[in-house]
Amino acid sequence: MTPGLTSITFRNKTVSEIVELVKKSGLSSIEWGGDIHCPPNDEESARLAFVQTKKAGLAVSSYGSYFRLGVNNTSEFDAVCATAILLGTDTVRIWAYNKDHDLVTPEEYHNCISEAKTISEIAKKHGITVCFEYHRGTLTRSAVFSKKLIRDIDRENIRLYWQPNPEISHKENCIELETVLPYVVNIHCFDWTWDGKNVRHPLSHGTDEWKNYLLLAQKGNVQNVLIEFVKDDTDAQLYEDAAALCKML
Repeated sequence: MTPGLTSITFRNKTVSEIVELVKKSGLSSIEWGGDIHCPPNDEESARLAFVQTKKAGLAVSSYGSYFRLGVNNTSEFDAVCATAILLGTDTVRIWAYNKDHDLVTPEEYHNCISEAKTISEIAKKHGITVCFEYHRGTLTRSAVFSKKLIRDIDRENIRLYWQPNPEISHKENCIELETVLPYVVNIHCFDWTWDGKNVRHPLSHGTDEWKNYLLLAQKGNVQNVLIEFVKDDTDAQLYEDAAALCKML
């Protein structure tokens, strides 16, 4: 498993600044985000990110797009795939609708499945694997429904990310990861607790928990473990978190 960073951790930094930060941190890869750093249809930004990442001896782990199943038109997905190709990656992150699974109607769910199959075919033409963000407020809030979603779509190039949910216990998060592990390509890494809102901590605060997650992940086919957000959004905290992650890997 390769340690890396999601570029959206530092939305206020330029592509060059992020590349330099990742290189100094000891991490090995970058997931370039599709909102600020590499928007779809912005070929210049994607080419710049690719060239600078490679020049620094780093890898592009994935393209963190903000294409949302059931919200964006599937006709927009070719541009997402084209951006990923310019970045030199075959992995695209998308979002699974804008509602928790227990709030969707049967019709909404059916439409999402149909759209996912269409997206799968578009991605297949480009040799791309599409991964759903594993996130509250979407169809992938829980492992059981995420697994059902992947099975109902039933396409080899539709997979998942995973990240811990701060609203449930560590034991429950371990069970969630075990449940979806056969489908997990990348993991978003952070240490948060829940106090009516997300509370960020240094990654070292969750060392025991993350050792367990990574031990489980070794049983699957996880490619990248990507730091996503750091306490107080500081460079110093990234360096500390990167050292903690690399030590655990």
